[in-house]
Amino acid sequence: MESNVLIAIGKRIAEIRKSHNITQETLADQLGVSPKHISHTECGKSSLSLKNLIEFCHLYDCSLDYIVFGKSEDSTLSKLPPEISNIQTLEEEKQTILSDRQRLREEVRKSTVEIQRLTIELSETQKLNQSLQKNNDDLRNRNGLKSRSEQELFEEEIKDVRDQNSKLQIQVNKSSVQAVDEAHRKQKEAEKQLQSLKYQAEQNRKTAEKEVQTLKKRIRLQSEKINEIKFFCGIGYIVALVLSACLIKMCFL
Repeated sequence: MESNVLIAIGKRIAEIRKSHNITQETLADQLGVSPKHISHTECGKSSLSLKNLIEFCHLYDCSLDYIVFGKSEDSTLSKLPPEISNIQTLEEEKQTILSDRQRLREEVRKSTVEIQRLTIELSETQKLNQSLQKNNDDLRNRNGLKSRSEQELFEEEIKDVRDQNSKLQIQVNKSSVQAVDEAHRKQKEAEKQLQSLKYQAEQNRKTAEKEVQTLKKRIRLQSEKINEIKFFCGIGYIVALVLSACLIKMCFL
């Protein structure tokens, strides 16, 4: 039983050493032992001390559980709480909110441009109205110098111009006011949604930070528990080796 354990440990040490393209001589220098001792360890004929095992794990970024028992660190990580996936979800929601906020800002900008355009259009319409009014005045001035028939004709022209001017003014005022009111309404709605999204984003950020802190605490506690288990496993392993050595000596005696 002990021989099988040592062989398995030796295979895992050799596997990690070869994956890093390290020779037995280099590993022996790093651990302060002879290359022959490394060779015997990888063959299962002897074993490294607990100090050397810990140093090996530190050098090649592996766990003592894997070297001694063959347990992967993934089995421990798979038991972590599901809040980690929630952090990713919250981050995606945050990006969505930021995207919506950018979209609303663009709508507000377009509404502002539309208001400016309608304001310019209204100003130009007012100028046209003034021009028509001036034409009316000119026609009135000319009316006093014309014959009766021409006077009636000019009066008809004046009436047509006045009617056209009145209709145009009503249409422009109505459409401009409605457009400006609609643009203002959309701008207010966009600003209200933007404030709501800002508040939601802030609440999500606070919730995420709180969950991250809780998760870090849990991970720290689990790491401390794992380190305690590793320590006691190492002690148990040493005790097992000592007892096995004693039993072997007693058998030979």
